[in-house]
Amino acid sequence: MREQFFLEWTYNSNAIEGNTLSLHETDLVLRQGITIGNKSLREHFEVLNHKEGIDFIENTIKKKKIFPSI
Repeated sequence: MREQFFLEWTYNSNAIEGNTLSLHETDLVLRQGITIGNKSLREHFEVLNHKEGIDFIENTIKKKKIFPSI
């Protein structure tokens, strides 16, 4: 359930910004690292960067790390 939530979050966040990867294609990029034909590398990196951002936030919360600049 958690993976499905993050998949849909990533897909919808990127789609709002104009990314043309489908939900299925987004899943392939995230889970299998597949490059989808006729899609830009920018769109692939948007998917991967969204995941990295979510992972960073989760890890920061788990460590209870506080940033002085915030």
